[in-house]
Amino acid sequence: MAVKIWSAMQRDYADMRDLRERGGAGLTLLELLVVVAIIAILASLLLMGLASAKAKAHAIHCRSNVRQISLSWAIAVDDDSGKLGAYGVSFGTEGEGFQGNAMQDWMAKHYGKPAEGWICPAAQVPPPDNEPLLYSIFGRFQLGTVSSAWHVTGPDGYWWFLGRDGPGQDRAGSYGKNDWLGYWWGPGWEPPHAANVIWEGPGPLSRSFLSSSSVQRPSETPVFSDAVYVWAIFPRATDRPATDLQTGRLADGYAPGMSLLNIPRHGSRPYRVPRSYPSDQILPGAINVSFFDGHVEAVRLERLWQLSWHRDYKPPAKRPGLP
Repeated sequence: MAVKIWSAMQRDYADMRDLRERGGAGLTLLELLVVVAIIAILASLLLMGLASAKAKAHAIHCRSNVRQISLSWAIAVDDDSGKLGAYGVSFGTEGEGFQGNAMQDWMAKHYGKPAEGWICPAAQVPPPDNEPLLYSIFGRFQLGTVSSAWHVTGPDGYWWFLGRDGPGQDRAGSYGKNDWLGYWWGPGWEPPHAANVIWEGPGPLSRSFLSSSSVQRPSETPVFSDAVYVWAIFPRATDRPATDLQTGRLADGYAPGMSLLNIPRHGSRPYRVPRSYPSDQILPGAINVSFFDGHVEAVRLERLWQLSWHRDYKPPAKRPGLP
């Protein structure tokens, strides 16, 4: 047996020596390039798979955040006999309109609070000096983007959300509330004007849901969703989609409507989200939305116009901008 093994080793050594002598022991340049190309393709496929899995995990985590926030909000509203509202005809005073109700208290205590699930893992809090920024008498508003959260700071810090839970509070979040759910202003009152903001007013008070009983289509009425702004989210059937899908900005500025939600944060979205997107093309991606009946789902951007945002809302046959 030992003789056979020794003979085999001698033959192998002789074969290897012959290969070296003929120059055939290594790969040619072409063969090496083919191997490198195959490895690169396999690596890119692996990275794409990992990126897709990561995006799905972020979307699931985000959906859980929206569900927990909405449940907390719903419990506060139910405990207050279903009253919806924030503040009424006399801004900044006690005892008028819906001031002091459970929903207002909930907003002051929980909206955008750290460690309460307000940050989508796909939209973290940006560095302090990142654009876009807005300034008002209520503080410094850092708008969110498709990949970052909104952030409110400043000496007044929104007070918070006029619930007076102490001045100068630092709040941040990746989500916003459908402000037709009780959030309204009295006649003649408008929020602070800021650069690049198009303000048209929320419209008639009759559009707002002022109690749970006024919500006639709870499975179609949004409560919380992915958003780039903390307030003034009044979606209407006539709203144009955002031009800049990274920031939710229209061609001529920001507007308090559907465009603040019109960001492809989840779902089938482009690898690079466009800064200029034609309104006559089908919108990509989706956002997570909670509904008044308690369920949460990923809603495609194109479908946002088909939901029931306020009491008089009538979905358009096709959204503005489509041919």
